[in-house]
Amino acid sequence: MSGVVLGALAGIGFGLFQAVNRRVNVVLDVYRATFGLIAVGTVLLGVIAITTEDVGQVVRAPAGALAAFAGAGFLHFFGGWTFLGLSQQRIGAARTGALIGAMPLIGTVAAALVLGEMLSAPSLAAVAVVVVGVAVVTLSGRGRARKTGATATGVAFALATAVCWSTSPLLIRLGLRGLESPLLGVTVGMVATTVVYGVAVAVFAQRPPAVPVRSVLGSVVLAGTFVGMSIWAYWAALDIAQVGVVLAVTQLSAPTVAIASPFVSGDPLGGGGRWLWIGIGLILTGSVALLLRST
Repeated sequence: MSGVVLGALAGIGFGLFQAVNRRVNVVLDVYRATFGLIAVGTVLLGVIAITTEDVGQVVRAPAGALAAFAGAGFLHFFGGWTFLGLSQQRIGAARTGALIGAMPLIGTVAAALVLGEMLSAPSLAAVAVVVVGVAVVTLSGRGRARKTGATATGVAFALATAVCWSTSPLLIRLGLRGLESPLLGVTVGMVATTVVYGVAVAVFAQRPPAVPVRSVLGSVVLAGTFVGMSIWAYWAALDIAQVGVVLAVTQLSAPTVAIASPFVSGDPLGGGGRWLWIGIGLILTGSVALLLRST
């Protein structure tokens, strides 16, 4: 299976995770919700890794590779998700999403500088179409969104999210040079992230949840399963495809959320009319172009 296809599957999985996770966020604070999702994903990947891989490779792997995997997990989850929430609080979800939509272009530039990966002109054009599509989707419902004043810190947090999510693949690629198993690598990263978030829960999530956790336990397990499988596909994609291309096709998460949310959580994401569907069309067009170029 090509890296572009794996990246597309990861993007769809991320979208389904977000749709299901909206139920969880209604009940749990961000720290408990995130910890639960990551813990479920970690257990799932750990079981798969133990039963299908030679886990002795982790012991024999260079310390630098393990550190790179742990750093990638920290950047993606703790850094990226935290900055995402802070930005949404200050400038709203729509503008935050539009800024984060630049992630494939940031990742393409970073991969060119660090890894020497250069996209062809047609591939770069397809990535740009995806970026524009993400911006259209996220801004399509701005008229109904809560009015917030754009601030420099909000923009900075959004860009920090994009930087975290577009540079963590560089650490993944560097780590895979020392441990050539995406599954074991992502498991190491998830375990490290679970530990960090466990500490965060103990420190920051002092108040008990308003309702019993068991009321959303099924949603946590389902969303965590999507997280685990999608992250695995994402890391496997980065092992065999260019960073910029993988980041572009994972943006299929945006139309997946828009389409799945009304059925999964009853949330139409604020509506967007024809602009929502224009944006979805652009994302699909760019992603299909990249998929066709990979065959």
